[in-house]
Amino acid sequence: MIKTSELKKGMELCLDNGKRLLDDALFLQEKRRYSSAIPLFILGYEEINKAVFLDYKFEKNEDITDDEYKKIFGGSSHSEKNEMFFNITKKRLEEMSDWEFQTMKSIVESNTSIKWHDKRSDSLLQAMDALPLVAKFNKIKKEFLYIDHVDKKWITCRNRFADNLLDSLCTVLYYTALESYFKTKFLLDMEMLGLYRKKISSSSEDGKKVFQNRYSLELEKIYHFFQSSKWKNANSKATTMIESL
Repeated sequence: MIKTSELKKGMELCLDNGKRLLDDALFLQEKRRYSSAIPLFILGYEEINKAVFLDYKFEKNEDITDDEYKKIFGGSSHSEKNEMFFNITKKRLEEMSDWEFQTMKSIVESNTSIKWHDKRSDSLLQAMDALPLVAKFNKIKKEFLYIDHVDKKWITCRNRFADNLLDSLCTVLYYTALESYFKTKFLLDMEMLGLYRKKISSSSEDGKKVFQNRYSLELEKIYHFFQSSKWKNANSKATTMIESL
């Protein structure tokens, strides 16, 4: 069993390890070594999503049982780890009321340039739509690591897909993982500031600490990127690739 008091340390370690893998993968992407970069991006995402799970248990003030540990940290649960961020996002949305969603939306939009969905149901739908795609990340990781022989042809990632498609997939994997990383880092900082479960006024000093937090600002940059044509183009290409696998 892992006690609640031990979860914060585990979150920090998983996040740091995940970010290290992302940085290494980004270097490989820049060198156009996509068959190595893509699996590393996914491994980094898995590590970061382990921290997402620990954070959710910490938020609930719950210990982690031995069975839960084996399920999430064991070697056979890769698909579940890849789905973790969106599954927990979905859970959090289901647990809040429409009034709570609209209150949070109003506070965030009045303090940042981030725009939320108009309705909680729209945010839920977005999380649910993402799950079938991220569920395939483990399959992608395996297929891009190895050479295969199909229909009398040797198959590699480079002869299956053009470089611009592989680069788009790397971009989507990187920013998908980065959103999970910065969001969890932000929640860790809120705990350190004593604001983790505290209700705050957006105009208060505590509110300034929240919205001027370095990880909050990084998240804002990511959400801006998600609205850009570069992201939409990369996401469209990557989605088509993922669905074909």
